[in-house]
Amino acid sequence: MGVTLLLPDLRNGGPDSLVAQIARFYAEAIGDGVLGSGDRLPPIRTVAEHADVTRATVQQAYRRLADSGLVVSTVGRGTVVAESAARETHDGPVGRFALDALRELHTTEPLVESGVDVVADFAELRPDPETFPIDEFRTAIELELRERGHELLAYGDPSGSRALREHLATCPDTGDAPTSADEILITSGAQQ
Repeated sequence: MGVTLLLPDLRNGGPDSLVAQIARFYAEAIGDGVLGSGDRLPPIRTVAEHADVTRATVQQAYRRLADSGLVVSTVGRGTVVAESAARETHDGPVGRFALDALRELHTTEPLVESGVDVVADFAELRPDPETFPIDEFRTAIELELRERGHELLAYGDPSGSRALREHLATCPDTGDAPTSADEILITSGAQQ
């Protein structure tokens, strides 16, 4: 397990965030076998200084890699490539073709600039913020706040949902079970 100082070159103002660029750089290095199981990623401080970004940006990129199972981070030990990071899906011509196509997508100009309307970019598994129905969300939230705002923003009934307690009270009697909603207390956990 050696230290591999493989450092990314980032593009400011590109289609991807700096976090996404760093995460993709190391994910590709792992997928290509440049970084193998047990190899250390460069320290966060080193990557941040090289790429002229904050340490928080690099931490977020490393967290994305960890969330996808590619790396494991341990305090005092650093971030290393996970044993399970070898991807069988990249083996063979179909997997390699898909990986290469994904890389080409990120190294060329965005499709929108080339005149193609993109409905959704599935490369990064995140929705296009431009498609969020903000006006509809705003209208629905304003309606609910206008009609039930005091109820929604308050703590609620300390005994729990009245509708749920009434439903539970109508369930078949099991001996000493409560018979009215006022005899039922809904808790949010064992300690309560």
